[in-house]
Amino acid sequence: MVIANSDFSKKIERAYAMLKMVSYTNAPHEFLAIYYPTEGNAESRASITEKVSSLFPEFDFLIVDITSSPEGESKLALIHPKAHLMLEQLIASGVAAVFDPDHMALYGFSPKFMRQNDLFEFLKVLREELDCPMWNS
Repeated sequence: MVIANSDFSKKIERAYAMLKMVSYTNAPHEFLAIYYPTEGNAESRASITEKVSSLFPEFDFLIVDITSSPEGESKLALIHPKAHLMLEQLIASGVAAVFDPDHMALYGFSPKFMRQNDLFEFLKVLREELDCPMWNS
């Protein structure tokens, strides 16, 4: 049984309201990471796509620009059909991330990054985990 205070319940209600407002063609389990480029020197989508392709030549990651309707913030989503399995491997290896109900309602367990250095560190750890042949089992 989960006991939630009224503040948490309001956050859950707001998260589900947001979910109804946004229509993505990708299911939440396909989101691997969400990047909120808040830094003034944030790299472009093309540059990030190039780095992801060079780190993961054998995977067809899709990087798309998404905008959440309520906030109007521009975001980049790293998407893959096996993202859920990849995130399970990262969680099992001890990688931690902070989640909030709004984010989870829209993007599942994909971590969010506001600094590009954090995103690139995450990608390096992901590369190490995907080099392990057991990640997909």
